[in-house]
Amino acid sequence: ARLGVHQHRDKTILDDGRVPIKLSPGQLSKSLQQAEHALRVHELEKGRRRQLFSKGSVLCHVIRHSDGSLGTTETKVHSLRERFGQACQFLRPDGEERWVPCDMPKDYAQAYKERGEWPFSVLNGIAQTPLLRIDGGLVCSRGYDERSQILLDLAGDEWPAHIPESPSREEALDALRRFREPLKDFPWGDEHSRSVALACMITILGRNIFPNSPLFAFDAPSRGTGKSKLAEIAARIGTGRPASMMQFAGDEVEM
Repeated sequence: ARLGVHQHRDKTILDDGRVPIKLSPGQLSKSLQQAEHALRVHELEKGRRRQLFSKGSVLCHVIRHSDGSLGTTETKVHSLRERFGQACQFLRPDGEERWVPCDMPKDYAQAYKERGEWPFSVLNGIAQTPLLRIDGGLVCSRGYDERSQILLDLAGDEWPAHIPESPSREEALDALRRFREPLKDFPWGDEHSRSVALACMITILGRNIFPNSPLFAFDAPSRGTGKSKLAEIAARIGTGRPASMMQFAGDEVEM
């Protein structure tokens, strides 16, 4: 097969934009280095959203669940081969001093997967509502935030409500009133209980900057007082999605 090639930025690339990678015997490390560079350029060029992330010692990519929320999953060997194939055209010698196209060999993909460290962005979490950074700044724009290393998934490119970078006291008090609004009809036993509910919502919004946070529990002397609704409000405000529910086990070992 003949491959159309041309020069671009001092590097030879194919007419379809992929970089040719020759798979020479004994050159696995060099070939992976070239392929890795081509893949990084492919992900960052032309406004593409980041696809691969480093999460601990795992190479992963982002997926969208059936409920619309984002999550991550470990990138398997076959997925890696496909992704590298979008950025590179691998070539193998055919024994007649010619190079013929081929897919990325499985052992190459496996070796890359098992490296344990990669030059891709570190992903600390995914959020669906604006959040605080540890430096006090706000993350309000859709996409990956370099400082917090969190991916913000919004319906639009920006959070629709204006959030001032340096709010005044009046703006802070107005925000507090807005927080209190959905709590006004609950039958609070005392003002301390309402403060705990407020603390729960605010803690969720800033959870990524705390090394530890308290566990919040809601109880009441009777049914129908709004315990589940209270948890739902806190989850909606703090995460942008419904709270996860589970059946009470009644077993101290399971709890």
